[in-house]
Amino acid sequence: MFRKFLPVLLAAFLAAPLLAETPVRRIFVTRHAQQPGKPGIIKADVHVTDLGLEQAALLGKYLKIKDFNGKIYASPYLRTVETAVYAGKELGCKVYPDARFQERVGDHRKGKDIPNTPNLKKGHTLVMFRELFPDGIAEDAKLADDWPLSEPEDYKTTHSARLMKGLSEAMKEQPAGDILIVSHGGALLGFRVGFGKLGCKVPDDVRGWNCAVYTYGVDKDGNYSFLDYAIDFIPEEKITSNFKYKNNPKAQEEFLKAKGKKTKKAKKAKKSEN
Repeated sequence: MFRKFLPVLLAAFLAAPLLAETPVRRIFVTRHAQQPGKPGIIKADVHVTDLGLEQAALLGKYLKIKDFNGKIYASPYLRTVETAVYAGKELGCKVYPDARFQERVGDHRKGKDIPNTPNLKKGHTLVMFRELFPDGIAEDAKLADDWPLSEPEDYKTTHSARLMKGLSEAMKEQPAGDILIVSHGGALLGFRVGFGKLGCKVPDDVRGWNCAVYTYGVDKDGNYSFLDYAIDFIPEEKITSNFKYKNNPKAQEEFLKAKGKKTKKAKKAKKSEN
């Protein structure tokens, strides 16, 4: 008789740990949509490109399919808030610009990236965001005008610690429901480091494409786990890492031409002339 039920008991035993680790909350972390210009040499707090708006909408549609139900936080840079707003339109959610999830400031970025340029030291304010996106910013959002960081951070230590602290605080402020954090490429790495210290190993082959989604889970005991990575909701020819196209060299050449930058072909032609 016991042998008859052995397979059932064995299956239940094997399933028990899995059930205990079932997440009750999900944390989605993504990078902003495509921005114009070469990464790291942005001289203005820029809007995303037209393709970036399309990527952001696809991000929202993907999260809708995943039954996202929660709060959207965005780094207070224009490109991140805009990405969050367009994704939020698909979800019926408004955005909370949040300085806790802003871009890391490194020595190599000083003087090159907003908000570290003389013409916009303070960055965009909450008033500015409400004017730009009147229907996209949450009514109870709060953002100090002096939110930009000025001191350099190390991404493996101070940057990662800031992001994880911000997440912990956000989860206490909203005790239930999903969380979407729209941040930057550096933040994807910062969160990977932070979650890694908590035992969540992220596969090495995933890439921080624009709007790529890393999904983490939290169980009832507060334990974290890595659940998923997704970018396949964006067509391959429209996957980018800012101005770099994943599988469409021709589109990348056209994009660089439109921005007045020399393409590889042009550089080779000039080199052969000399």
